[in-house]
Amino acid sequence: LARTDFIVQIVLSQLQTATFIAVILALVASAVLSNWFIQPLTTLSKATQEVSKGNYKVKIQIPKGAKDEIGQLANDFNIMTREIESSQQMQKELIASISHDLRTPLTIIKGYAESIKDITGDNKNIRDQQLTTIIEETDRLSQMVGSVMEYTKLSQGVHKLNIVQFDIADMCQDIVEMYNSKAVKEGKSISYAGPDQIYVFADAALIERVIHNFVSNALLHTPEN
Repeated sequence: LARTDFIVQIVLSQLQTATFIAVILALVASAVLSNWFIQPLTTLSKATQEVSKGNYKVKIQIPKGAKDEIGQLANDFNIMTREIESSQQMQKELIASISHDLRTPLTIIKGYAESIKDITGDNKNIRDQQLTTIIEETDRLSQMVGSVMEYTKLSQGVHKLNIVQFDIADMCQDIVEMYNSKAVKEGKSISYAGPDQIYVFADAALIERVIHNFVSNALLHTPEN
């Protein structure tokens, strides 16, 4: 019995030591695993805070071979920020494009209004012609403002082109006539050279905007004479 009690005491002492070591190892392992799990979430939280501040260029580095839920979440986050950044860039380009498009008819309207006020106000024929141009440009300006709403349709994938048959040569001649007065004032000349009729199938309103932009930019960057 004495020998048995001695052996039991030794086993109990070893069990206590083993238990203590096991507890220490468990605490260390839990700390390491907690940090391994929490670190990606902490990184994701910091990246989310950056996005809330307007920094859409932030990216989360995904370790190679990370195919678990955390890795998938980080990948989805990077896709989200990339889409947001792309959307922001598209909006900036849209605003710049609209500003450019609106400036053109406003310039024409102002030029003809000044001409009527200072030069052609007493000449009924010329005045009526210029007033007609002002009205047409005002209508075009209204169409441009309305086209801003098309951006929503475009982003939703429901935008449809209004394809019709029209004479693009006649459109070009009308646009050249609109810019003629502005060109003369700036010491430049503009003319149309081409067939009298060219019928095409296209969205007439959008093609007209394209031609206006071409002519407007050409006049802007062309020196005098």
